[in-house]
Amino acid sequence: MTNRKRNMIIAGVGFFIMFTLIATGCGPSKQELMAKSHLESAREAYTYAKANPDVKQNAQIPLMEAGKAVEVASKAEEFDEMDHLAYLAEKKTQIAVATAEEKMSENAKQSISMKSAGLMAEGRERELSAKKDALAANAEALSQTINADAAIAENDVLQQEIADMKGKISERGIVLTLGDVLFASGRATLSSKADNEISKLAFFLKKYSNRNVLIEGHTDSTGSNVMNRGLSLNRADAVSNQLVAQEINRARITTRGFGEDSPVAGNDTETGRRQNRRVDIIILNEGQMASR
Repeated sequence: MTNRKRNMIIAGVGFFIMFTLIATGCGPSKQELMAKSHLESAREAYTYAKANPDVKQNAQIPLMEAGKAVEVASKAEEFDEMDHLAYLAEKKTQIAVATAEEKMSENAKQSISMKSAGLMAEGRERELSAKKDALAANAEALSQTINADAAIAENDVLQQEIADMKGKISERGIVLTLGDVLFASGRATLSSKADNEISKLAFFLKKYSNRNVLIEGHTDSTGSNVMNRGLSLNRADAVSNQLVAQEINRARITTRGFGEDSPVAGNDTETGRRQNRRVDIIILNEGQMASR
């Protein structure tokens, strides 16, 4: 039985079990089942390759890297991450098998070159050379596919994380808005309702350490301009202090207070004033600093 056929059978059984559990309304989530199914497929592919003496002898380093990749996938805490890492681990195993085949082809070519002569030897050499080129091309194409798939998977994860924070993508970066309800009325004290939103933001900034953040406070037109500017800046600073308390380097954070100068709605209705009382958090694009 070929490696690909074994993997297809294993994957088929995994998906059958997964959808049976989902259909009965019990058991783990669909995401968990898919991740574990893919992880099992990666383990099976690696075990089969490791048991093949030709692969073990001719592709030691790629096989070792595949084993490490399976181990890393097994330790993933999040199921979407486990699913992605299991996919990469299985691809690394395929590369190890392809590398072994290429090495064996090269060894066979050298052996035949020593024993053959004349036109037969030349013909065999051309055949082996063509096979080597094809294997090399396949390995390169597979490597490019892995890199492209990894980039797509990373972008999918980023998009999901942005959605979880209720963020929007703009030219400035990822924009999150904390409404007035997350602060004590007329004050810069964060309410307990803000803890979850700030924690999500801190987790994101720790994961993407090359992104800085700009925090902008805004108010409605009620009260004096001086008072509103002070309140808006204090609210931005309150968010900044909460991030620092969660181990985000203050050097990555810039705060500003605009008071009533940048409304997003009219101040002639309570609804409009509520929209204007906000803190905008802009997660800047990679490597970008807030302009002074």
